[in-house]
Amino acid sequence: MPGGDGLALDAMSTPNPRPGVPLPGPPPTVDPEQIRADVGDILARLDGVEEHVAGSADTDVAGVLAAKARLLDEAHERLTDALSTLDKI
Repeated sequence: MPGGDGLALDAMSTPNPRPGVPLPGPPPTVDPEQIRADVGDILARLDGVEEHVAGSADTDVAGVLAAKARLLDEAHERLTDALSTLDKI
């Protein structure tokens, strides 16, 4: 390419992700049983939060709530990732 480095051409040949349009290549997969197991493991850790937090400086209610919120956020992220993957299939 005269006067250029060829980067513009390379960028144009790279597929751009679009909502609801699968990318080329093998489709992503979602294993419902694995998602249930992952979320179940995360939610099972909620029961032990009080004991875990009791051994730290955050023994107050706010510390317990913050720890539980982090676990619930982690479970939510796992579910959101699975739904996002399903959208691409």
